Amino acid sequence: DAMGCVLWGSCGPDAAGTNLSGVVVLAYVATNILWNLSILASVKMSGALSTFVSLKFIFPLSTLLFAYVDWPLLGRTPV
Repeated sequence: DAMGCVLWGSCGPDAAGTNLSGVVVLAYVATNILWNLSILASVKMSGALSTFVSLKFIFPLSTLLFAYVDWPLLGRTPV
């Protein structure tokens, strides 16, 4: 079912945004690869400790963003 949704847009009768499902998956894959390459570059340039501290800061920041920003497809989450 998931591959049919991504490749052909047959996600179900009440699914919204099925025409962009393949584009969204490709955008996620590209973003994930760039994120991993940036982490590798950060370890190479500034070291493991500063990369570790930076990555530990991202979780609380993303929690606050998901709590207070009304994202188009996700909406707000209760705090």
